[in-house]
Amino acid sequence: MKETKVINIFEETDTIIGQIPKKLIRISNIVIWSILVIVIIIGFCVPYKDTVKAPIMITQKDGNTNCKATISSSNYGKIKKGQVALIYLDIYPKDEYGFLEGEVISLNDEYINNGYEVNIKLRSTILSNNENVRLLQKMTGSSEIIISKKPFAYKLFPALNKIIKW
Repeated sequence: MKETKVINIFEETDTIIGQIPKKLIRISNIVIWSILVIVIIIGFCVPYKDTVKAPIMITQKDGNTNCKATISSSNYGKIKKGQVALIYLDIYPKDEYGFLEGEVISLNDEYINNGYEVNIKLRSTILSNNENVRLLQKMTGSSEIIISKKPFAYKLFPALNKIIKW
């Protein structure tokens, strides 16, 4: 019978580098898997705010100060009463002053000015940096209406939405 000889194509490399210790391979695998597990755990702990952005205008009626946001038709179906809105005013730069908080109180189903109007009631006139502001009729700015606060992992792995209802 003929002997079959196994040809090692990495023979030259093995002579230069030598054999990689099995302990080093085992520790490397443990480190890699540990990092992966930590990233997944963090992904489920860190919230991701899904928002809809829209321009706003301050309105004052009967002593109440509200905002009217104009929502595009592609995002209008995502908006519901009670959702939190962050209001950024043009006259008060957000990096320096912060934002106001509000809540969606009503939706207007009539298409006006390239979108649908949403009324937002301001919770207070104190900005996020604890500075009181004077709001005037027809001030403009932008809003971010928070439509969901799911863990970041749901954004990374969209299939999780079908498996786990949040």
